[in-house]
Amino acid sequence: MKIYHYTDLNGLKGIIESGSLWATHFSFLNDSNELTHGMNCLENALQYLRDDFNPKTLKFIEQAPL
Repeated sequence: MKIYHYTDLNGLKGIIESGSLWATHFSFLNDSNELTHGMNCLENALQYLRDDFNPKTLKFIEQAPL
């Protein structure tokens, strides 16, 4: 699965230097389908990585309100 993030060179520099990528609150998205698509991608990724989680992490993920 690939995730794309569109930014300029300064944005890329900030991401690399901080080691983090911030997300915008869903109410500020241009298209409501972006939230649905993002949630589907997250659920697919969690299913794919399921066997790699330790039991405590897996329990936390299963109880998260996704």
